[in-house]
Amino acid sequence: MININLLDSQAPSKRKSASPPIGGKVVAIMVSLPIIAVGGYAIWKYGIPQIEKRLHPQKTETAQAPIPSQIVKEDVQPSSYVSANAVEDVIRDDVDSLSGDTGVDLQSVPYDKLNPIERLNFERFFAKNVCDLFVRTVPAGVDFRSMHADSFSTFSAEGFSKSRQEIADVLLAVKKEHVQILPQPLTQINPSGSVFHFIVTCRSEFVFDAASPYLLSMNELPPYSDLDLVLRDVQSAAVNSDLRLSGLPTQSEAWLDGNTRCFKYHIDGSGSYGQFVAFVNSLVHEKSPVAFASMSVRADKPGQVHFDADLRITTQK
Repeated sequence: MININLLDSQAPSKRKSASPPIGGKVVAIMVSLPIIAVGGYAIWKYGIPQIEKRLHPQKTETAQAPIPSQIVKEDVQPSSYVSANAVEDVIRDDVDSLSGDTGVDLQSVPYDKLNPIERLNFERFFAKNVCDLFVRTVPAGVDFRSMHADSFSTFSAEGFSKSRQEIADVLLAVKKEHVQILPQPLTQINPSGSVFHFIVTCRSEFVFDAASPYLLSMNELPPYSDLDLVLRDVQSAAVNSDLRLSGLPTQSEAWLDGNTRCFKYHIDGSGSYGQFVAFVNSLVHEKSPVAFASMSVRADKPGQVHFDADLRITTQK
């Protein structure tokens, strides 16, 4: 729609006004001269500087927001994380152009900056987030062979597919999650006979819903005396998910962490991948103080996987 300035578009009046007498013109001119002189001085004094300011405005500097730095683990070279084109480097031959989110959430709080209860819940949700990510991004046509996660930060998956493009699609889908895909050789696609073998390795800055009903508070942590009950709940969750544990959880470490006690237990067993995911999710939904410090899932045969996991259990002191 065009805006029209009605004040500028009014037609001039055709009616002629009577000319004042010559004497009146002389008087009017004599009276106007002082006014014009005063007005001219005012324009020279005040108007011109203002016009100069408008024509040549002074440049003002605006404060630049600091660029958040990424926190990386010491055992991984920083160059592993700074490549913004890790996915493109791996699948350059397959995809001409990429668009969308890089997958890195720069506003998420680094793991080592979380307060104790935030860190506890981040750890509890980590395995669930990893499993859910691969459920969302890996289609049925991809032969998913293994998955590993460690230290609540890095995880990887390995598999095969008849189509290189199908693997490329998986990497693009993973890229849109709250993760950073690490470059070659940690992520790669290689021909293997009549199929293609792939490895994808990611670093996570997962975020969780602060309003989730499954978050734990410090007051909800079980007392140290209930450690055996927590272990029994872990075994019950595995049985209810139709997993077969190889034996009882075995303790490997115990330490104090502020006002809490932490324990590391090892478990292993077998079942389907779906059953393992159900087991992981049930521990979160039951608000169990259990986190997967590391886990490894490997395909044994069609429809069955074997898993090893180190559980971190947190109780009150």
